[in-house]
Amino acid sequence: MRQVIFAEILLLRLGLMTPIGMFYLLMIHRGVTARWREGMMACLPACLVVVAMAISGQIFRITTSPVDMFDPFSFDLILLAGNIVIALRFKYALAASVAGLLVMAGYVLSSSTLGVDAQLFSLVLATATAVFTLVANLRFEVTDRRAYLFLLREQLRADAMREDNLTLTHISQTDPLTQLANRRRFEQVFEATWREAGTAGDEVGLLMIDIDHFKAYNDAFGHPMGDVCLQRVAAIIGKQVRKIDLVARLGGEEFVVLLPETDLPTAQRVAERVRAAIEGLAIPHATSGDQSCITVSIGAAVARSVGELASADLMRQADEALYTAKRGGRNRCHVAAA
Repeated sequence: MRQVIFAEILLLRLGLMTPIGMFYLLMIHRGVTARWREGMMACLPACLVVVAMAISGQIFRITTSPVDMFDPFSFDLILLAGNIVIALRFKYALAASVAGLLVMAGYVLSSSTLGVDAQLFSLVLATATAVFTLVANLRFEVTDRRAYLFLLREQLRADAMREDNLTLTHISQTDPLTQLANRRRFEQVFEATWREAGTAGDEVGLLMIDIDHFKAYNDAFGHPMGDVCLQRVAAIIGKQVRKIDLVARLGGEEFVVLLPETDLPTAQRVAERVRAAIEGLAIPHATSGDQSCITVSIGAAVARSVGELASADLMRQADEALYTAKRGGRNRCHVAAA
């Protein structure tokens, strides 16, 4: 349709329009700052719409084809592409449409090949196209923003629910006084550790810890001081074990330490270290018999998860070792026979 001016059209399309678009894509691909990216994503496409209108107007000006009266329809396609296909943000689409219509009006009104009726028809059609596509553009933008806000609200709700669930889980598995794991958490981890040890063939150690004469301490100093004592003992136990070990409060003045991948000599050393550390706190306890401070008795047991041996058997062995230590005079550790 434009064989006479094909070279000129090729120069305008590929020599002017394409380099601008390629530069735009290259800058986005190479990575720019957020401010520049926002500006390029919004302003540059709007500028490209105006440039495209100007290039189409120039082609319309230099054409000598008998079908040049149909050239103004290309302006409508550019408005449709800019406002609907590229989907510029509304304020940029509005600015680009107004500027594009002014560019088009300059070329159409200065044309000597178009009659007044054809000029008026072209301008009215382009204006109507701009109005309709801008209305559609605005509706798309409002819908997209509402959808984004809805998704954001749901995401925030989901995050809040997840955080609440984590908080509730922590509360349900934590002793409120000492902030150690409670019995429920200990039993869950103990069973899981026991199963994993059976698969790997590892040994599992267990320390049962009981504060000596704690009832007498509460009677002598009151329950508030008893709570402070429990907190200090819990904190010092946690400092004597590894990160993979689990310290839990079973209830009252009784604690337990789960020692994964631990042999009997290691469990014995940990037990003695815990006992000495608690005695080193030197918490006064004049009613504890021979001792003048808070002490603990510890029962230690180690077993391998094989055969019919259950986790309850290891718990029973550690508990029996604890009572042996208490019967032996307290403030001591006793290790169950392997």
